[in-house]
Amino acid sequence: MKINTKYERSLCIYFCLLVLVGISFNQSLFSQTYGLKFNAQDVTLDKRTELNLSPNDFMKFKDEFEIAFDYKSSRINSNSDLFGYVFRIINKEDKNIDLLSTPTPNIGLNLVVGESNKIVPIRYPLYWLNNLIKLRIKFILSEDRLIFYTPDTFYVHENVGLKKQEEVKIIFGVNDYKQFNSSIQERMIQMFNDLIFVKLEINMLNDVKFGEYIQDKELSNYLHYLKDVRKNRKYDLKEEEEQMINLKNQYGKNGFSKLYNELTSSFEFELEVDGEIKKLSGPQLRALRMNPDHDVRQRAMKLFFDKYKENKLVIVSIFNNLFKDYMVENQKRGY
Repeated sequence: MKINTKYERSLCIYFCLLVLVGISFNQSLFSQTYGLKFNAQDVTLDKRTELNLSPNDFMKFKDEFEIAFDYKSSRINSNSDLFGYVFRIINKEDKNIDLLSTPTPNIGLNLVVGESNKIVPIRYPLYWLNNLIKLRIKFILSEDRLIFYTPDTFYVHENVGLKKQEEVKIIFGVNDYKQFNSSIQERMIQMFNDLIFVKLEINMLNDVKFGEYIQDKELSNYLHYLKDVRKNRKYDLKEEEEQMINLKNQYGKNGFSKLYNELTSSFEFELEVDGEIKKLSGPQLRALRMNPDHDVRQRAMKLFFDKYKENKLVIVSIFNNLFKDYMVENQKRGY
């Protein structure tokens, strides 16, 4: 990472940022061997990464500042409904600007300006997936304006809510600053409900018209998404029903998944290793499965599963409700 400041006028941050989105249970993660890896929103808290560029105090800028980085999105499951923060910028008045990663191929990134609650969809060509791309965002404080640059175009937004001599925090990945805990479900569900008509109208096209569209070179970057949507069109519901399911999921399966993640990531374990009592998290304890000492492996796994057994009432209830939610929606859709 390289940070340059000059008379409090500008800031440039250069680093390689690798973001994993669309992660589901029991799937392996694949990443490059360099850069920073960020897991998506539904991964347990102890597996998420935070890069806080201002952990102790706010960063002050006079007229403008700029953030530039390389970004790579590895979409492991194209049908997943997972998403997460790329970065969040917050000033002392709690005005925020966020860059969110979303699972839908035609809207892979969204810039959210907290001052106006405006959502700016960033065009996300298919060739960006699994490739490093250069992104840059410039804040012109004297004009209360930002410019977001991608390899193909740029986006300008006025009335950002930042002023000259601004002091901000810049956080990549998960964050728990004040009320800005990384819970983006409500905002993203609102966005998905506003855009659900796109998928439904694509699927209302007859085969001849749809065939004409997918032959259009202007849509070549979205060909995979269009075919994937079309493949499941017989399971579509009415727009109001699709919106209701999205709202239900927020406090249904998504809520139960969040409860499971927060519960299990809070688990702490004490185990004697090499004559020393160590306090370990779940992932640290599971890593001892590779310990060459058979006794350590056995005690570690017994301690691990005993903790889950102690909490079986909650965990079993979570999985039962997830299973029932899955079955009810599938029946409604006609699978």
